[in-house]
Amino acid sequence: MKSFISFVAACCVLATINAYAEDSRVEISTFESSLKDHTQTHENTWEYWGLTKEEWDRYESIKQTSPWGVWKNDATPLAILSHYASSAAEKSRYARLEAELDQWRENTVLEFQQIYNKQREIVFAKYAASLNGRKPDVKNIRTADRVLYFVEAGECNTRCRTTTARLLGTSAHIDIFIMEAKAESDIYTWATNAKIPVDRVHVKQITLNFENSYLAAVTTTPKSVLEFPMAYLQGKEGYQAVIF
Repeated sequence: MKSFISFVAACCVLATINAYAEDSRVEISTFESSLKDHTQTHENTWEYWGLTKEEWDRYESIKQTSPWGVWKNDATPLAILSHYASSAAEKSRYARLEAELDQWRENTVLEFQQIYNKQREIVFAKYAASLNGRKPDVKNIRTADRVLYFVEAGECNTRCRTTTARLLGTSAHIDIFIMEAKAESDIYTWATNAKIPVDRVHVKQITLNFENSYLAAVTTTPKSVLEFPMAYLQGKEGYQAVIF
């Protein structure tokens, strides 16, 4: 007899557990459905908040006849309605609606951030590939780079002074080749006129050289069609003309 009673009791407990599990599944399904509802747009504002027209009218009335209409605050319509609700059930309903909205918003923001992070990596990779595939801009030259700079002997004109100043601003290693220079005095005259920092020459961060047909080893473009000064960035696969 005791065994039969124990069996019946166990069946009752099992039935209770199954019923609870079924209720839980229904609640979870309903909750997920509620979250999906928030993805929709609505013609009426109160529908977005999960409210009726009467509740929205009460919210508008509370704003006009209570301090919440003039206080600086971030209270939502749901929060204000809950503050003035007359029953615990009403307060709980408004709080639950707001919790669902907050959860939906957090999920949406997190999802967007994850998608953005992935796309940002793709965009950056494409940008880096594009940057490496085009001629180097003087703004992208780093301190560790080596630049070959070809200039014409004589006075450093306005364009010469401008490009030289921008190149000096990179702090890269610069080998300067003065074309048509006949003697060292021609090199020093150009360097003085171009305001080449003597201290950087002393530490060999900048070198001053005769051209000695070195340009032909850097580019196959005829000298006659080039506009000097010309700078070339040394890379693993050769030299690239610098864009000023």
